[in-house]
Amino acid sequence: MIKLKEGDVFNRSAIRAMVRDITDRYSAIGRARAEITPTTDVQTDTRRVDVVLTIREGNEVYVERINITGNTRSSEKVLRRELRVVEGELFTYQKLVRSRQRLFNLGYFDEVNASVEPGSTPDRVVVNVDVKERATGIFSIGAGYSSLDGIFGVLDVTQRNLFGRGQEVFLRVRFGAKSQLGLIGFTEPYLFDIPLRAGVDFYEREREFDDFTEERLGGDLRASYPLTEFLTVSGLYRLEEVDITNVADTASEDLRKEEGKKLNSVIEFALTRDTRDNIFEPSRGSRNSVEFSFAGLGGDTQFYKVVGESAWFFPLPVFGLVWSVRGVAGVVEGWGGQEVPIFERFFLGGATTLRGQRTRSVAPKDAAGETIGGTSELLFNTELLIPVFPRFRIALFFDAGDAYGFGTDFDPTNLRLGAGGGVRVFSPLGPLRLDLGYNLDREPGEKEFQVHFTVGSPF
Repeated sequence: MIKLKEGDVFNRSAIRAMVRDITDRYSAIGRARAEITPTTDVQTDTRRVDVVLTIREGNEVYVERINITGNTRSSEKVLRRELRVVEGELFTYQKLVRSRQRLFNLGYFDEVNASVEPGSTPDRVVVNVDVKERATGIFSIGAGYSSLDGIFGVLDVTQRNLFGRGQEVFLRVRFGAKSQLGLIGFTEPYLFDIPLRAGVDFYEREREFDDFTEERLGGDLRASYPLTEFLTVSGLYRLEEVDITNVADTASEDLRKEEGKKLNSVIEFALTRDTRDNIFEPSRGSRNSVEFSFAGLGGDTQFYKVVGESAWFFPLPVFGLVWSVRGVAGVVEGWGGQEVPIFERFFLGGATTLRGQRTRSVAPKDAAGETIGGTSELLFNTELLIPVFPRFRIALFFDAGDAYGFGTDFDPTNLRLGAGGGVRVFSPLGPLRLDLGYNLDREPGEKEFQVHFTVGSPF
């Protein structure tokens, strides 16, 4: 743990960092009361400094009791199952910090405070957890306009902490000139009283694109289970009827053969490692995942898809800035003599991919110039968040990416580019984002700027 070596230039900042690292290491093995005191002996004639570390290791410290206050609606069981400090076990500050993170990531609390006080004996501590609950029920109704959907209305009825047991139930309805959505779902975070998160969704979606209309009617079953503190495996089975209609008579053969109904039976598996300190407004850590999808267990489609994603968040040492980067790579292929259906291909452009482009506008085109989607994709995003005041930040971003296939050769050097800025406001519905993206390599027929307003993080 000692980074300074004999002959190095003396640096007090390096010594402070070294003491902090050693203290954290002692805490990780249960000696939370270890004291590390650095002293220096300066030899002015030789311009050398002797550094002495005096260590009082202290005894191992155990958790005597955990007190939880402030949970007027949430069951204490819901909170305790998220804690990583356990009564009777060794106490470490790392587990206390992780417990606070997990409680805050539930989304049930505005504030989570965790503190420690001496126990009944020198080798015991009492952990106090105090929470300030927020409203977890949402009823919202409204209307708006966007360049993608035209005029639309929304209805959202959600309870994320049903009866204080941590269950989630939601109903979402969206109706507009170009899209309609009806979605109802339920999630049980601890099925069979183990950390098996499971849920079910039923939905009906319709969206009108430039060249066709897509309707989906179906549902899914989903589940996830933590393999370690940060590693989770998840699975999903989706069964839906997809109907492609309103294809123009003048459309190309490639697009016209997609018209009609298909039964899409898909099973998905994913492995995710998530170390973000806050899933709503991360400032450090990463989220890395690989997802595999397979269609062909019944139904009319036969394909497999693999998508890898890696997102990293770094706190910068000035003004509370946060820098984040993300990379995505994906490939989808048909099997058994079938092509990939258009509704499972890759399209880029929009609020979560290329913000300088219209939604789903970046993808291979057929001979008639119509966008038909790709069989592979590459995407890179980077963003700098600048805090202005609590829960309000300014964002500067740069995006690069493209989709390939169906007559377009894979070329990782051929990427569409965009940059811009926006604002981030944290609300009860989640992060609200307003972005203005500039198209850095505009092609004929494309706009110079795109405005995107949405709820949720870009990645």
